[in-house]
Amino acid sequence: MAFTAKKEGRAPSKTTMNLYFKEKKPLRPQVLIPCVLVLAALAGLFAKFAVADRFAGLEEARSVLESERRRLQTLRDSYADYGEVQDEYMKYNYNNFDRSIVSRMDILDLLERVVFPPAGVRTLTISGNTMSMTLTGLTLDEVSDMLHALEAEELVRKVTVSTTGYGGRGEESGTPMANMTVEFNPADAEGGEA
Repeated sequence: MAFTAKKEGRAPSKTTMNLYFKEKKPLRPQVLIPCVLVLAALAGLFAKFAVADRFAGLEEARSVLESERRRLQTLRDSYADYGEVQDEYMKYNYNNFDRSIVSRMDILDLLERVVFPPAGVRTLTISGNTMSMTLTGLTLDEVSDMLHALEAEELVRKVTVSTTGYGGRGEESGTPMANMTVEFNPADAEGGEA
């Protein structure tokens, strides 16, 4: 029987047949298993270095952050009373120091030049710009001379002798004593005397 085209339908246009067909080879387990293992190892390494290590680093950073937060809170707690400490410090700080008070070094210099050579000092108190002292070993004339010598100093505003007498209460009788109060001129703002 011969092949004839039907007039009612269309005839196929391909006149040759392609007989070249390459058959796919089946995957062999000797090749497939090592390839799958290598891919699994690569995926594992990627997961470890790209994911797990980053998460571990993130957790480590979080623990360091929390540690530093605790340390900061400890420091804040230890400085909670800083305001009180600062107020106490400022009492003794030179910034709050009354600059009208005469330098203690100037007062000591005055004592070494005028008072100490002839007299013994039993008590000495300096408060603000006032110095009180009890002197021994001076006659009344020497007390008067010291009073005039102190009044001649530019550092001194006024000198008063409140008591002059002889020692008592266990003192040798005849030991002259004088209680002297010295008021100093206030120092100016630059640190010199007025």
